Amino acid sequence: MRTGMQIVIIQIIIYNAEMISETDVVYLRTGDNGVLSCNNMPGNTAIQWLRLDPSKTVTENTYTDGWTVNQEIPHHHRISIISSKNSTKYELRIANVTKVDSGEYRCISVAGINAQPYDVQIVVEDFTISTGIYDNPTNASNTSDTTTNSQINFNKG
Repeated sequence: MRTGMQIVIIQIIIYNAEMISETDVVYLRTGDNGVLSCNNMPGNTAIQWLRLDPSKTVTENTYTDGWTVNQEIPHHHRISIISSKNSTKYELRIANVTKVDSGEYRCISVAGINAQPYDVQIVVEDFTISTGIYDNPTNASNTSDTTTNSQINFNKG
């Protein structure tokens, strides 16, 4: 009796070894505007920003597909791509970050069978202003920082 033959096609994506490294960590304050930047490979066939689940094994959300923001993510109105298609950089802007934005992100650029992944972890911390009245002004630690924009550039590879 003849058994059926199965043909399995496996697509193998070869990651550029110099792009695989420890995840960079970026600290932002609640309300900051964060910009994540990765390399846009010449002649790429696909480029995306993804949000990874905590296990880093699957994608939690696809944030962008090329220069289009995924309209199905709840906070899509705060997400934008601020690079041009001709640029060597692919930049994801997250406006007015909140603790919900904390997590692992991956940029991946694919050209043929080569892919360049870049991982970054965002940690969003509450922004507080400490003020006080001190008897001794030399020991005072009155902090007030009104800066709410952060430019984060990652230039790997």
